Amino acid sequence: MNLPSPRRIRVGVFSTYFPEYRDAVFARLSRYPEFEFTFLAGPPPAGSFIRGSATQPYAYRSISVLRFPIPGTHNEIHYCRGQISALLLRRYDVLILTNDVLAPDDWLCCLLSRFLRVPVCIWGQGMSRPPSRFRNALRYALTSLATAALYYTEGGRQYWARRGIAPQKLFVAYNALDTDQQIAIRDRLTPGDLSSFLEARGLAGKKVVTCVGRLVPIKKPDVFIDVVAWTLEREPSLVGVLIGDGP
Repeated sequence: MNLPSPRRIRVGVFSTYFPEYRDAVFARLSRYPEFEFTFLAGPPPAGSFIRGSATQPYAYRSISVLRFPIPGTHNEIHYCRGQISALLLRRYDVLILTNDVLAPDDWLCCLLSRFLRVPVCIWGQGMSRPPSRFRNALRYALTSLATAALYYTEGGRQYWARRGIAPQKLFVAYNALDTDQQIAIRDRLTPGDLSSFLEARGLAGKKVVTCVGRLVPIKKPDVFIDVVAWTLEREPSLVGVLIGDGP
C-alpha cells in the first residue's frame, strides 16, 4: 500500500530586511527535508551600510515594510505588510519574527498566536542597548507572549531565564556565518599551521588583539583603534587587527 508522505512543516520567516551574511544560514535551513522555509523581507533601509542579499539561495518573497521614525531618537517603528494576514490565514505552520519591541505587528502576532494555535518564535539579540527598565519591561512582555525565543548567545538566554521567563521556551542558535565550515577549518589546523601564519604576517611573539565585525560606524571600529593606540604606549608588543568588510 502506498502511504501518503507526511506534509512538510511550513515556516515563514519575516524581517524588515535580510543582510547577505545570512545567506549561508538560510540556505542550509532550506535543505532540511521536513521543513518548507519561506523568507519574507523588504530591502535594507535607504542609506544603510548593510548589503542585502543579491542571490537569495533560498525561497524568498519581497514584502513592503513601513518605517516610522521616532522623533528625537535613532529608533523606528517597523511594520511588515503581510505578516499579520499570514498568521490569520494560516499560510504557515510556524512564524519566526524578529525580536523587535518597536514592531506592532510582532506584538499582535504573538498575542493572536495564543488563540489561533500557530506557534510564533521571536529571534534576535533579545537585549536593549543601552538597557533600561522600560525597554526590559517591553522585552519581557513580548517574550512572555511569544511561543518561543531564539538568541544568538547563551548569555541572552540566561539573562531572561533569570528574570522569570520559562527556560524551556528559550533557545540558542549561535550567530556565526557558517559554523560547519568554521569547525572544519579549526579541526584541520595544527600548531605548525598557526606558527607559520603568525610568522608570515609578522605577528610571532606579539600580543594580538582583534576586532571582528562589519566596518561600519555603528560597530565603532574607531574606538578599537583608539584603545590599541592607548595600550601601545604601555605595551609595545601589542598588535591590533581589524577583520571585516565595509565602506
